[in-house]
Amino acid sequence: MKASQASWMAACLLVYSSSSWAVHKCVGADGKVAYQEAPCSSTAKTAESLKLDQVPPTTPRDSRINAAIATSKIVVGMTAAQARRSWGAPTKINRSVGSYGSHEQWVYDRGGFKSQYVYVENGVVTGVQSPE
Repeated sequence: MKASQASWMAACLLVYSSSSWAVHKCVGADGKVAYQEAPCSSTAKTAESLKLDQVPPTTPRDSRINAAIATSKIVVGMTAAQARRSWGAPTKINRSVGSYGSHEQWVYDRGGFKSQYVYVENGVVTGVQSPE
């Protein structure tokens, strides 16, 4: 699976609906592939359909983190993977590893000499710093 397809599918899993739904992979007459919630048009061929069932959050913490990801926010307690889903890959990672574990400072360059920082210890977000 290509990275763009994987990230699209991950985004689909974050969307909650009241019942199960499907994702359709459609191939147009020109050979271009499109992924969509609606069934393929009559001019496009359905390559495959994937039915996704709603997976409710198991704890209030999961709900809070899912809501943060959906609104492109980072909160303390997220895993590093969840932070990447929310903001994408950092511009730079400053890392130190010792007997105490792994500490990382993720730098997100926002242009105009402004940066945002995410602090990650042993794979968990411990802090976020943003310009005023």
